[in-house]
Amino acid sequence: HTPEQRHIKGTDAFVPYDNIVKYQDHFPKDKNSSIYLYCEGGPMGESAAKALYDLGYRNITNLTGGAKAWQKNGFAFE
Repeated sequence: HTPEQRHIKGTDAFVPYDNIVKYQDHFPKDKNSSIYLYCEGGPMGESAAKALYDLGYRNITNLTGGAKAWQKNGFAFE
């Protein structure tokens, strides 16, 4: 999410949704690796997923409802 939001515990990398190509070295070299995305509410995660797909990644999951849904369901942040 831009601006940066609270992070779900265990998050490996924080990459702005609109800078996926610029920070592609933060993602696995194996394009079949699982990548889980989230933003505050979902749309920026969808944008990031599309950018990763365009780079050849195929195992991408975006958290439906984003961090808001995570919190609503009682899960923790860092």
